Amino acid sequence: MEITIKRRGGFFQFFEEGEDKPSYFANWTVFLFRNRRKLFKGNQKVSIVKHKISDFSYEIKLLDRREQTLLRFSGKLVPPFWLCPYKYNSYKVIPHIGRKVSIFKNGKQIAFYSKEMLSFMDNQSIQLVANDDIDKALIYSFILCLETSSDDDQVTIDFGNLGPEMQSFDENWTPT
Repeated sequence: MEITIKRRGGFFQFFEEGEDKPSYFANWTVFLFRNRRKLFKGNQKVSIVKHKISDFSYEIKLLDRREQTLLRFSGKLVPPFWLCPYKYNSYKVIPHIGRKVSIFKNGKQIAFYSKEMLSFMDNQSIQLVANDDIDKALIYSFILCLETSSDDDQVTIDFGNLGPEMQSFDENWTPT
């Protein structure tokens, strides 16, 4: 499954393959130094993501299930990776050298996304390739956690992760 994510500043739209209208959308706001992102499916709020500065983590509340979890920065700053325990599963998010990020569930890759190098007027496109059975609200919330930059510049160049990386990107991986 391929999903195109269009970002303009703090507003995200998630377009599933072959769809003209976004299946999900999100926005993020900063108020009194508190950073919040909200994910919606139609008019229904699906998740809220809060940045916790104290321990470099993000709290993800999945509202439709009345559950919450943490996406926590783990290990050293170099190489970076993120861990998230959720419902007897362990998710790991690994940025690779460049602009690709892989997402693993219980040690098996379930998705990756890549970002454009150039963006104009704060318009960015992100391509997500994932297995058909992913938990969309959770995976989309991971992306909201990690894609937080907002530039009002005319042109932005994103070099991505300059390295090192925890593991190399698997060019042969295909979704199921």
